[in-house]
Amino acid sequence: MRNHSRSNLLLEQDRLWSDHFWYTRQVVVSAVNKNPCLNKDIEELLSNQDDLGKNFAAQVNNHSAGVKLATVLREHINIAIKIVTTAIAGGDIDQLYKMWQNNARDVSKVYSKFNRRN
Repeated sequence: MRNHSRSNLLLEQDRLWSDHFWYTRQVVVSAVNKNPCLNKDIEELLSNQDDLGKNFAAQVNNHSAGVKLATVLREHINIAIKIVTTAIAGGDIDQLYKMWQNNARDVSKVYSKFNRRN
């Protein structure tokens, strides 16, 4: 993210969300197949959340906004991982799913609060 032009930041955001999709898929596949790469896949996915936060901070020119976004995105991922592992084990995911939905609202609040454009 050397060049912070708006269009470059948006392209980088698109790439990061594409990566997010791919890393999420890898985590689910690794969890289902009990792949020894699961922890590495989780690390990559969590690192992606930090990158999304940094990109957002550059877009809105607010470091704390990026930290806040990365924090709620990491929480979102950690809840999702618990949902996947609990579902694989045959457990009840109802409460986890509610937590995940509430966290998704927190993510949208961060975007809404800091990404105001007229």
